[in-house]
Amino acid sequence: LKRLLANPLYRGRVVDEATFDLAKELLSVRSQRNSGSPRGRIYLFKGMLHCDVCGGMMSGIVCKDFYYYRCNKHTFTGNCPNSKYIRESHVEQWLLERVVSECDAYKMSKLKDLYLSDLIDRDEYERDYTELRQTLEKVQEAEPPAKPIDVEYVRSAIAMYDDLERPEKKEFWMRIVKEIIAYPDGTFSFVLRNI
Repeated sequence: LKRLLANPLYRGRVVDEATFDLAKELLSVRSQRNSGSPRGRIYLFKGMLHCDVCGGMMSGIVCKDFYYYRCNKHTFTGNCPNSKYIRESHVEQWLLERVVSECDAYKMSKLKDLYLSDLIDRDEYERDYTELRQTLEKVQEAEPPAKPIDVEYVRSAIAMYDDLERPEKKEFWMRIVKEIIAYPDGTFSFVLRNI
C-alpha cells in the first residue's frame, strides 16, 4: 500500500489526486518523525529546516551541549556559500513568538473564504471578523509572520511547551510546521501544516 501511495503513476488514476497528495504528506511526516539520529539525539526541526540560499536541507549537530543546524550542501559538498550555524534555541524561540499570530491570520483568511463562498451570512462574518481583527491587532503589535492550524490547540500546547520533553516538543513542531526557511541574516519564515 505504501508503494502505491508513493508512486506518482497512480496519482489521479488508481487514487484520486487529493487523497494521493494527503497520503504523500502524511508518509513524509511519519518518516521525519520516526527518523532518529545515530546517537539518539532528538533534533526538534530535523526535516523541516531549509537553507534559503540553496534550498537544501539543514542538518543538526551538537556542540558543547547546544544544538545547531547547518546547510547540508555547504557542509558535505561545498555547493552552497551559506556557512552559518543556526542555534536550535533561536529557531525555537522565534517560532514560539510567532506561531499563534500566524494561526490567527490564517483563521481570518478562512473566515473570508467562507463568507465569499456563501457558507456563512454577513452578520456572522462581521461578528467573527471583528473578534479576530481585535485579536490580531493585539498580537501584531509585536511582529507578524505566514499560514494554517487549530488555534486553540496551538495556544494550549504553547502554554505547556516548557514542560514538554524533547520528543514531545519535536512532535508538537512536526504536527504544526511544514517547513522553516533559514535566511543568512539570521531570520526565518515558516509554513504551517494544513491540518
